[in-house]
Formats: sequence, structure tokens, C-alpha cells
Amino acid sequence: AVFSKVSVNKSFGLRHFTFQLHSALSQFSARGRVHGPYIQVVLNTGGSKRRFQRKYRPSLYSSVLRPYIASLKPKPGKKIRTTIFDPQSMSYVPTVVEVVGYEPLKIHGKHYPKVLKLRQYFRGIKMLSWLDEKGDTRKEVSASGMILLREGAHRARRGISKGVDMIKATRIKLRGRIQAPKTRKSLHVRLRNVDVSSFPELFRRRQSRKAALLLIQKEDVGKLPDVAFSAFASSRGRAKLSQEILDAHKATSLVQSDHPDILKQATKITTKSKTRREAIDAIARWVHTSLKKKSVIGIPSAIETLKTRVGDCNEHATLFAALARAVSIPCQIVSGIAYLRGNFYYHAWNECHIAGEQWLSVDATWGQTPADVTHIVFVRGGLEKQISLIQLMGRLKIDIDL
Repeated sequence: AVFSKVSVNKSFGLRHFTFQLHSALSQFSARGRVHGPYIQVVLNTGGSKRRFQRKYRPSLYSSVLRPYIASLKPKPGKKIRTTIFDPQSMSYVPTVVEVVGYEPLKIHGKHYPKVLKLRQYFRGIKMLSWLDEKGDTRKEVSASGMILLREGAHRARRGISKGVDMIKATRIKLRGRIQAPKTRKSLHVRLRNVDVSSFPELFRRRQSRKAALLLIQKEDVGKLPDVAFSAFASSRGRAKLSQEILDAHKATSLVQSDHPDILKQATKITTKSKTRREAIDAIARWVHTSLKKKSVIGIPSAIETLKTRVGDCNEHATLFAALARAVSIPCQIVSGIAYLRGNFYYHAWNECHIAGEQWLSVDATWGQTPADVTHIVFVRGGLEKQISLIQLMGRLKIDIDL
């Protein structure tokens, strides 16, 4: 169940909000209030509260954007540039809304003589929506082509006997077959129907461009340095590290590497580790064997996953990142696609910094260190980055070049 409540001023500027997302395996809530130049937030996940304050950027709460546009009574062809605040990822999203025009709409026999049709662009994603005179969304076409209609609860449930397997529905078919995916050292693929300029992470680290192909090369772990491991390494030398590595050390609202329970578990897991690679292997092995593999509807939270011991790839990657950072191993969450039994699927895993420019991929869900070459990174970061993958769904095609 999703609940959202927001209070705005006369200009639709945010005052305070409440957002809740509850399911059988996940409980997430966020409350926030704009106070002067700051926004003060309380997050509750896994029974643990986290309070923080950040600089506030004038923006529209995500659910207020369309009513705000409707209130302007804009003319066809007008483009409106603004910023929306997303309560799930606690991020600000630059957005462009184009007024397509006004037209009639009929849904289940009910006629709306004049609705406002909008085309919205954000993070490379394009959506269409139709608003009634009150600014309520009556119809929406998502970036993946899914059509959503505003209906009463009774009609919405009609004919539904079981849920939709979204993992299967969003799988990516390919031309060609990958031989020995787990053991091969490199892979060439051709990505079709994708604007690679929207995904700069495609050509970094173990991935590179080779003519019109993407080359993925598996890390040679034998050539990685044996960096001495210290669970609570001094932060004195961090001033010389890049901002990317420094960020990969930090606790966040969902990667709670500074939580006492996370610190305790991470220390216990790595107590016998002498090198950074040994510690990474120990954490990956523990996460892989300790979590029940099950899809979870919710917002991935490390402390909640530590308590429930249940999750899909997002929960595995989030918990792994928190445990690694808790013992001073810089770790990122990465997302993209990976190959399994003849198809590519959307997936999340991790990368850990070893030394210099060297990073090691880790898939705690599938128990792979390093991850096999079919793991293709599109974005690095949390929910605020992962949403960009929506623009690929239903469009991305892959050719295998052996």
C-alpha cells in the first residue's frame, strides 16, 4: 500500500509531506518539512529512524506537478521547465513538461469532453498523461509503454486472478547465444534502440567501446593487489582519494553502514580477513547464503534487509554495500542487465574499490566474485540513478558478437 500526503503554499511550493510504502516484507515511511533554507526529514525503515537535514532546493513535490501545470491553464505548445522532489529517493529531478493540447477522452464509457494532454521528460524518460479539469490524472502511458487508467477499486480489481510477473515481462531477448557465460573472460555485444549518451557509465572500468560494440572484460583477480584489510581504517589518508571513492565510503539514508547492527554484523563476518579481497569474499558469501531469494515490493534498506533476511537483487546489493562500507571498504551499488538462461534481465550488484583505479565486481545475489561478463553496468548509484533504466524497458535489444 502506498500513502502520500503533502501540504503546499499558494504557489504550490512544498511545506511538508508524508510518504509511506508498506508491503508484507517492507515498511518504509518518510516525513519531511521545509524549514527556512533546509528540508528536515525523518525516515523510518526496518524499525530504525534516521533524521537528517539538507539544503532545500525550491521544487514541486512529485504528486503536485500535474495539478500545478493544470492550474496554469497552459496553451498548446508551451514548455514548462521545473524541478520535482522525489520522496522515495530524496532527490531533485529536473523536468520538462510539454503541453500537447486539449482533446476529448473516453474511459469505460465515461466521456471527458476536454482533457489536458501532457508530455513529460525527465532523466531520459518520456511519459504521456491526460488530466481532467481538476488536474487529476485520468490516463497515463509510461516510458515502457504501459497504459494506466484511473478507475474505482472494484473495476481495477476485476478480472485479476493473480499478479503479473514483472521480471519475466521486462526480460530482454537477444539475437545469438552466449556460450559458457560464467567462465568466459570477455564478451562483445551490440546494444540497439538505446541512446548511449544517456548512460555514461556504460564505458567505464571493465566496459569499453570497440567500434560499434560494447566490450566487457572480466577482472583478472590474480593481478589485483593484496591490500591489507583493517576493519576500522584511519580516515587520515582519505583526503587524497577521489570524490567517487569518498562517496563509496559514506553511510546514506538507505545504506546505513553506520548503524550499530550493521557494524556488528560486518565486524563479525570479516574477523578472520587479512586482505581487502578476503573481506569482500567473506561479506559476499555471507549475504548470498543468509538471504532468502524473493522479490520484495518496497524501497531497499540495508538495516531492514539485515532483519528480514529476505530480498531480491536490490536488497542483496544494498545490504552488501552497507556491510562493506561499515568495515572501510569503498563500495558502490551498480545496476544494469545480466544474462540468465537465454535472456537478459534487469539486475543490481556491487563494485568494491581495491586500489588505485582498480575495482572488483561482486554479485552477492548469484554468488559471483567477480561477476561474470554478462553483467553490463548502465548506472552507478541508488534509486535516484536506477530510475533511468525505465527508458530501456520494452525498447532495448541486444545482439551477441562472438
